[in-house]
Amino acid sequence: MMATRQKSIRHRCGEAGFTLVEVLVGLSLLAILMALLPGAVRLGMVGWQVRGEIERDSALDLSLRLVLEQRVVSAMPVQERDVEGRVGIAFSGDATSLSFVAEAANGPFGAGVYRHRLQPSASGAAAHEGTGLRLRLQLYVPSQSADASVEGPVDVVEQGAIVRFRYFGAHGDGGAMAWHDAWRSRTRLPRLVEATTTLPGGAPHLTRRAIVALRLEAPP
Repeated sequence: MMATRQKSIRHRCGEAGFTLVEVLVGLSLLAILMALLPGAVRLGMVGWQVRGEIERDSALDLSLRLVLEQRVVSAMPVQERDVEGRVGIAFSGDATSLSFVAEAANGPFGAGVYRHRLQPSASGAAAHEGTGLRLRLQLYVPSQSADASVEGPVDVVEQGAIVRFRYFGAHGDGGAMAWHDAWRSRTRLPRLVEATTTLPGGAPHLTRRAIVALRLEAPP
């Protein structure tokens, strides 16, 4: 009777605890999970970061495309006299900025002809890197040495994104058609204008490029 009772007690104690093998297996599984956890967290953070960059880049692409398709394509080959008395077309541009004259149906002073200036929104050394893009509108009056009124700048591309322009066409009569980092022709507009937007440190697939064809080329 006593032997049976002791055997029963030992059997119940064995059911209430874990064996050494079970404890070791549990600790091994826990160690594996703890080792995988940081990687899973980092993967999730990278996924959110890439998604945020894609959404941000899509917004930048749309904003710049609207400016190109609604304003740059309408650049007019109007001629004006510069401060040195030379007559030339009112269009100039380089890798980071662009100036042209075009009609605007919804300008800040109503419908009319405006001088459009696209310039880096950053100042100082960052401006030379083409950081951000800002649009400034001025009501164009050919008979005056300066435009009649100035509208405060509007950010087209937020500061931090890098914007680059290129121009396709021939600089002079008989010249070869080619891409240029700057447009200095005083007799004609470029045929195409290309704008490239890149987020700082972004992957190549986050670079966006838009090309538009100007409607007019030669002075009337």
